[in-house]
Amino acid sequence: MVGAASVSGGVVVVDVKRLLEESPLGLEKQETLRARYEDAKRAYEKLLEKGTTTQGQRRAQEAAEAFQNDAIAELEAVRAAFRTEVLAVAAPAIEAIRAAHQATVVVDRALTLAVGPGADVTDEVLNRLRG
Repeated sequence: MVGAASVSGGVVVVDVKRLLEESPLGLEKQETLRARYEDAKRAYEKLLEKGTTTQGQRRAQEAAEAFQNDAIAELEAVRAAFRTEVLAVAAPAIEAIRAAHQATVVVDRALTLAVGPGADVTDEVLNRLRG
């Protein structure tokens, strides 16, 4: 494998953001999340349209803001669950590549300051997931 000797016994890096954005399951989950966001956005806009009096508009605004806060929390929870699911599916590929590179640790690229040549194995993981 390219770079295997340079990271032997060391660290390999996986760009988790890319896994979430480019893997087959990640793409599917992104579309689901996007649809849920659009549904929440439409519901929020409908709430804002309610209320014809000043008091009614204020209540509509308060209801819309409360809904928005709840929707954001729900979408973040869904996003976290999707991340967990994508990583669970990717785990066997990540482990196989870690072992092939004889690395002892796999780190998310977002947590690194610098990455040497051959240490980033994200493309290998994505190729296995697309497999």
